[in-house]
Amino acid sequence: MTRSALWPLRALALCLGLGVGLSACTLTYLPPLREVRESTPRLELGPASSLRAVQEAGGTRLELVLELSRVPEPDWLAVQWFNPRNEEVAATSLWVVPRETERRNALPADVPVEPGLWRVVVSYQGRLVRQLSLEL
Repeated sequence: MTRSALWPLRALALCLGLGVGLSACTLTYLPPLREVRESTPRLELGPASSLRAVQEAGGTRLELVLELSRVPEPDWLAVQWFNPRNEEVAATSLWVVPRETERRNALPADVPVEPGLWRVVVSYQGRLVRQLSLEL
């Protein structure tokens, strides 16, 4: 065969080789699709949730008020109290259920309340729900 007669066969072989080689790369023929994940339901707190200072005869008492807008399932709510020096001074767990609308928790009476920025961190099922703070 002449050189010009082999040209179509070489072109065909080159196209076949490139087609087979490129078809092994999945990104060359289809755009990648994100994996769609179903989100897990989360506990939601309403805008009335707050950290309050309550004046009593014995001094100031701190109280956490949580407005429960949505509780997906019964479980423990973790509450951690931090003083103005950013030390964890108290921690407790509260059992919450779906139909519940409000929970209150007070700083234990044996913890001295001092001036400064107090914080409370609220977690549900290992996830941070909200951090509330109060300047005394």
